[in-house]
Amino acid sequence: MGIDEATMLEELVDAPAERQDEVRLVYADWLDEQGQAEKAAILRAEHQMREAMAQLERLVPRAPDGWLESVFGERDLLLVSFPEAARVAVVDALCALRSLDAEKAEAMLTWLPVPVFRGIGPPLRRAEAQLAAAGAHIELRVAPPDDRWHVHLACERVLELVSYPSNQKISCIKVIRQYGELGLAEAKALSEALPAELPHRGRFTLAEARAGFEALGAVVRVRFRAMA
Repeated sequence: MGIDEATMLEELVDAPAERQDEVRLVYADWLDEQGQAEKAAILRAEHQMREAMAQLERLVPRAPDGWLESVFGERDLLLVSFPEAARVAVVDALCALRSLDAEKAEAMLTWLPVPVFRGIGPPLRRAEAQLAAAGAHIELRVAPPDDRWHVHLACERVLELVSYPSNQKISCIKVIRQYGELGLAEAKALSEALPAELPHRGRFTLAEARAGFEALGAVVRVRFRAMA
């Protein structure tokens, strides 16, 4: 009598941990024979992903300093300086680029050099051209290494608040509250225990929260963590 799918799945349940991978690949072969190529492809792709992840974990520590960032990283666009005559044009460019009001854009000008955009490809070049046209002196740098690339697909991004200007504490607490849907006391406690990993339950995306913190002059990091 032929083997059916229930039997294959039962074998997976009974197989010890060290044989799970082997049994799944046998199951993939069986699925191919049954004309279920997409299911088989999922199992093999998952196997290949874990093999690649293990290989990366072996190889990444051996990579030269800075090399991974230069290959995989985004770029930070820094506003370094601007002539006073170009202040209004630079403020207008920041308002358009970051969706800020004029007051927040003006505040950013007091923290030079300050990162005003992070990205790669055409969006980065458009932002660069926009500020250059306004008369600003700008520079590009590789984004911080903890925000550069995914080692593997099965991970989540975690936002960490590292520091912020003392005069922006109340504003930072507001962003913490919005990002995590937290009460005032809980958000205040996080703001006073830096660096702090921020819970995410609010309507703001990680990217929006990061932009909000950076607009206030705060330093944030994005860490990658394997999902449970």
